[in-house]
Amino acid sequence: MFDRIPFQLVKGSYSHEDVRKAETYAQFIRENEVPDQERQEYEVDGDTQYLLSRPMLPERKNHLAYIQSYSYMESGSKYYTKRDSYDSFLILYTYDGAGSLEYEGESYTLRAGEGFIIDCRKAHRYKTEGKLWVHGDLHIWGGNTEYLYSEFIKTASPLFRSQHPYGFQSVLEESLRAHSSISPSGDLAVSVLLGDLLKMICEDLSGPAKGAVPEGISSVQQYIGQHYTEDMSVDDLAQIAHMSKYHLIRQFRRFTGFTPHDYMIRLRLSQAESMLRFTDLPSYKIGALLGFSTEANFIQHFKRVYGTTPGRARGKQDKE
Repeated sequence: MFDRIPFQLVKGSYSHEDVRKAETYAQFIRENEVPDQERQEYEVDGDTQYLLSRPMLPERKNHLAYIQSYSYMESGSKYYTKRDSYDSFLILYTYDGAGSLEYEGESYTLRAGEGFIIDCRKAHRYKTEGKLWVHGDLHIWGGNTEYLYSEFIKTASPLFRSQHPYGFQSVLEESLRAHSSISPSGDLAVSVLLGDLLKMICEDLSGPAKGAVPEGISSVQQYIGQHYTEDMSVDDLAQIAHMSKYHLIRQFRRFTGFTPHDYMIRLRLSQAESMLRFTDLPSYKIGALLGFSTEANFIQHFKRVYGTTPGRARGKQDKE
């Protein structure tokens, strides 16, 4: 496990107070992207292998997800961390023993194969339960991580249990190797791999954000995808889903972000945008081919979604 990853090793126990007193503390804070020690308390008890941040261009930090730090910790009974106000998302995974998390007024216990993902800007505390807690702590930030967390993870319980632990470990290690390597595409590779890791976690989360898409919703989504240029009513779609139209609308929005009608309109508009770019068909013919009742109706929907008319969108593309 963790082959070809150049960890640094720290043995023994120390606390936040010990670190603050160290002569090299100020330089360490300047050179590495670590939490403000004034905003956290901790006691490390045991052996820690760690990777810290590496130099990265500011514009890449704005656009790409990146690793702030990673620690693999074999923690004894005294271990704990307490912090808030740190710009980071923490993915913690348990390999052996047990730990606990206090977060947003709730308490959770973690055992082997279980982990959590939290927003470190919020107050939290985690610690060893019993005599041993072997865990990996991955801090990430940048790019679209905040959006992904808010959109897909925030409403769920922070706990996850990996359904494919070998896959999770493989992607984690690959991201750590990319983070440690010197490569022109290393930053991009890390960002892509972190996206894969977040997707895995999203699928394993407990709570409202988790759950397989109901068969009725999948059937409706497939039907709209095959017949989006045709007229269809919510009543027709409700019959396909075998549920009331009101329940269909609520469930469809939950899993897609749109009502069935708006989902159909956006499929039409997505195709319209492509046809404006790659064909010479007049916009009114495009609208008619895609099922819009009138040219005015087509323009109205196009402007609502894209903020401009089909004609102006095509003109802009011609200039580009």
